[in-house]
Amino acid sequence: MQQRKTTKMRQNRTILSRGDTMSRCGILRVYFDTFSSKSGHETTFTNDYVQSCSIDFRRCSFTGKERDEETGYGYFGARYMDHELMTGWLSVDPMADKYPSISPYAYCAWNPVVLVDPDGKECIADDDPPTRKKKYEIANSNNKHKLSKISWGETSGIYPMKNPEDPNNKKLCYNPTNWDEQKTEELLKARAAIHLIGTQRNSTVHKNDCDINDALIKKLATYHLTSNFPEVDEKILNDKDVKYFFLSPEPKVATPSLASDGQECVMSYGPFYNVGGGDVEAGPIYIHFYKAIKKDDSQKKDKQK
Repeated sequence: MQQRKTTKMRQNRTILSRGDTMSRCGILRVYFDTFSSKSGHETTFTNDYVQSCSIDFRRCSFTGKERDEETGYGYFGARYMDHELMTGWLSVDPMADKYPSISPYAYCAWNPVVLVDPDGKECIADDDPPTRKKKYEIANSNNKHKLSKISWGETSGIYPMKNPEDPNNKKLCYNPTNWDEQKTEELLKARAAIHLIGTQRNSTVHKNDCDINDALIKKLATYHLTSNFPEVDEKILNDKDVKYFFLSPEPKVATPSLASDGQECVMSYGPFYNVGGGDVEAGPIYIHFYKAIKKDDSQKKDKQK
C-alpha cells in the first residue's frame, strides 16, 4: 500500500495530496483554511491522476469579490455577504419592494449557478453583457392588479423566439428560458405601446384577464406586468395621433382600420413567433403602429418620395 503524505502550506492555502491506494482510484483529501476558521476541513475526492496542487483562498470567494480582512465578509458595494451561508446577504435588498416574491436576503434569487450579482443590487445571467441587467417582477396574486389586460388580450399568443420560423417553437415557446433576450426586450416595448394606446387613445382593443393560479399562465403573466414594461418609444409616445396597431405576418402592410391612402406606419416590431389562432396563422408575426393622416398630407408625402 502507498503511504499517504500530506503537507499543509501556510497562509490559507489548499493542498491536494494522493492518499492511500485501496483500489485503482486514488483518494484525494482537500485541506483548507478560511478567514472565519483556522482549522483544516476535509473533503474526499477520487482521482487517479492528480498528485498535488495548491490554491490560494486568502482573498477572493466563489463570487470573485474580495473578503473584508477584519470580518471575512464579501463586499459587493451595496451590501456585504456572509460566505459561511454561501447565499446569504447580511442586509436586505435595496430593491426589495419591487420583488416581493423573493427573499430580500437571497443571493441571486437562490440561483447562484445561473445568476450573478456584481454589485449587490441586481442579479443577471452569468453570460449577460454588462449593459443588460433586467430583473423582472414575478407575477403573483399580490401584484396581479399590475397585469395589462390589453397586452394579454392582444399579444398573449406571441413569443420572442430567436428564429420565428423554427417548427420546434410550438414546443419551446412556453418556457421563457428559451426566449431570445433582445427579442424579449423588443416585445415588451411593443406591449408597452399597445397598453398606452388601449388605455389613453383607443378603446377598441381586446382585453382579457388571466388565471394567475395556473402555473404556466403565472409564468407568462410576468411579461405582461406594466411594472416590467420599458419606456414607450418616443415616436409613439410623443405623437398622440398614433392610435392604431395591427398584428400581421407581413413586415410591411396597411392596417384595415384605416383607409389605405390615409395612414402612416410609424413603428414596427418583430418578427416574433405566434402560436396561431384567431385570424393569424402560426409562424412569424410583426406588430405595426399607425396614425391616420389627411389625404392632402398623404399626397404631399407621395410627391416627396
